[in-house]
Amino acid sequence: MGTRWSITQEIATAHRTQVFSGGACNILDGEGKLLRNGERDPINDWLTEKNIVFFDPQITPKHTA
Repeated sequence: MGTRWSITQEIATAHRTQVFSGGACNILDGEGKLLRNGERDPINDWLTEKNIVFFDPQITPKHTA
């Protein structure tokens, strides 16, 4: 699981998922670089605060450190 949020990242922990928090919300900047849209971060923070384990397909290990 991530260090910032209570997320499931690996198939072995998928059974722990209680909420799906996701969608295709990443965007490209003017140079074509992929940017992660952080608008759901406050929701994900709240889910973690309430000890709710969730899956967000936008979050990768580099976003959880």
